[in-house]
Amino acid sequence: MWTTSITCVFIVSALDYVFSTFSGILATGTLYFLIYAIFQKNRPKVYPHAILPGFVSGTMWGIATSGWFVANKVLSEAVAFPIVSTGPGVVASLLGVLVFKEIKVLLWF
Repeated sequence: MWTTSITCVFIVSALDYVFSTFSGILATGTLYFLIYAIFQKNRPKVYPHAILPGFVSGTMWGIATSGWFVANKVLSEAVAFPIVSTGPGVVASLLGVLVFKEIKVLLWF
């Protein structure tokens, strides 16, 4: 009787999913823009002042998403997801209160 053992070792990196995720987002964004251009009869409204901030925010989002993939691999999803989902809200709240003075406290003394 023959016994064979096949051992498959897959080294899964946290960044293995980045290319497929970003390619899908690029394809979907391109498709939406083409549909918009068709509905606008090949005269889409493009705002030149919004192009550079759009690229910068997209780059920041890409870096953050890559960091999320790495955090999921290193910390596990149960730990990484609450940090990733609440972190931006905490940072935005602190910036709003401390930097932009959105909330002013009136003391009655």
